[in-house]
Amino acid sequence: MPPALQTTQWATRADAAQRLGKARGTIASWITRYGVRKRKNRDDVMVYDYDDLAIIEWFIRIDWYGQTGEQIPATPAERARVHADTLAHT
Repeated sequence: MPPALQTTQWATRADAAQRLGKARGTIASWITRYGVRKRKNRDDVMVYDYDDLAIIEWFIRIDWYGQTGEQIPATPAERARVHADTLAHT
């Protein structure tokens, strides 16, 4: 599906931590460090862009910095682009 047509998956910190197998504190750190998109859901609960968190986890898991010498991209859009480009060339 083209990126413009994708629907963002939103998750609470606790849900993202469980789904990614990480501590809640780790997820909270990523949210702050990488500027993960957030919004309040209809129950007024803060939720975060799960897709972006999963891509951040991927960058960390493959040791992006160690492999490329580059920092993890600064924006959700750039992270998604680099992730997709990298997967397309592997």
